[in-house]
Amino acid sequence: MFFRQLLAEDATLSHFFGCAGVGKAVAVDVVAGDENGYIAEAK
Repeated sequence: MFFRQLLAEDATLSHFFGCAGVGKAVAVDVVAGDENGYIAEAK
């Protein structure tokens, strides 16, 4: 299981939770335009 807090350019904080064992993840409070960063992190 992993947990990351990612700071967006507008100083908001998003949260990224996942489990590599089952290959699932969820991003919470993602700022529009930051989606590619979460996709790269998931890979």
